[in-house]
Amino acid sequence: MSVYRCALPRCTEDVTMAGSVCDICWFDRERQLDAMVDLYVQVHALLTPGRDRVPCDYIRMPKMGSAAPLNMAAFTALEYATKKLAGWAVYLESRRGRAFTGLAGYPWGPAFAYSVDLLRRGDSFFAQHSYAAEYVITVYSVYRRLIEVAAPCESRRLRLPCVLCSAVSVVSRNADEYAGCLTCGGLWTQAQLLAVTASIPVRNSR
Repeated sequence: MSVYRCALPRCTEDVTMAGSVCDICWFDRERQLDAMVDLYVQVHALLTPGRDRVPCDYIRMPKMGSAAPLNMAAFTALEYATKKLAGWAVYLESRRGRAFTGLAGYPWGPAFAYSVDLLRRGDSFFAQHSYAAEYVITVYSVYRRLIEVAAPCESRRLRLPCVLCSAVSVVSRNADEYAGCLTCGGLWTQAQLLAVTASIPVRNSR
């Protein structure tokens, strides 16, 4: 049987099909979706200086020509996140045979929140399809895009022992994108590290 590497960036888990994702990365999408709306609101708060945070349902993008300076990193992250997840939400509803007119014309905030809600309630439909990995990679890319704008911390020390050498020298990098041991050089994605701390075997892949 051929063995391949999980398709998600930085993941070191083995899978049996080229281009597929491991169980750890597949199930971690739930945690990422759960955090999406809060991250969206945090990024939206960074659009213009001094803007208060508001519920996602009330988010409206500023009109062109506004005199207020615009944080383009935040703007493009919100645009990317909305288009990517809305596309999968529309596809999900169409594949499940539900009448759905799409999200064209909706303000970004409500469109994003509604897309996340649809995916949280029904994206297990994708699990047995060939594009499951593509979907997981999209969710991951949206999550990373938002969190890198909302919480762009470079590194932090984790108070847990390395699963390879037991040294308490594990550091989280790039807003928790991955973690590495300063002693033995071991590397793990955030999903792998969470699996370890939850006592799930890291090498158990789908």
